[in-house]
Amino acid sequence: TGPVIDSLYLTGNVVDDETRTPLLNFAVGLFGENDTLPINRKRPAYYARTDNNGNYRIENVKAGRFKVYGFDDKDLNLV
Repeated sequence: TGPVIDSLYLTGNVVDDETRTPLLNFAVGLFGENDTLPINRKRPAYYARTDNNGNYRIENVKAGRFKVYGFDDKDLNLV
């Protein structure tokens, strides 16, 4: 961030592929487009957790291209 707060955001919804039920407290992370480490070895540049309905909102994102991954972060360390 520079002298102006980054104002972009990303919203979405995460559901179980088989049951179509929302995934609660699921981590959603944005990783740099050129990141080469597997997501289990690097923390995301931005992240959010899903609410009771599987919704998430990642705020204050800088302009750019990212990879979006959802993962069950059971140990709460974001990797």
